[in-house]
Amino acid sequence: MKEKYRKQIVSMLTQAYWMEIETVTNYLANSVDLDGVRAEEIKKALAMDITEELTHAQTLAKRVKELGGRVPGSMSFKPAQKSLQPPGRYDECGCRHQRRD
Repeated sequence: MKEKYRKQIVSMLTQAYWMEIETVTNYLANSVDLDGVRAEEIKKALAMDITEELTHAQTLAKRVKELGGRVPGSMSFKPAQKSLQPPGRYDECGCRHQRRD
């Protein structure tokens, strides 16, 4: 494989790795923070998804290593998933309210 393409592939795999790690972080926060009528059901589903997303991240990390790249540590992390951020709060009917942080 040409060096140029190997570097591009490692870069894309690393980006996908960070997306999976960020998804795990957001799912974890959401699986703990939710309140409301359907909260327990959603929390359980998210808890199961966390394991799956973490497995994806591990697979990507192994592939980065196989291609001669280095799996980055947390200091390289740049969050980007605004849509998966935990909501402000839910009321008793399960309606979402925005955070006022």
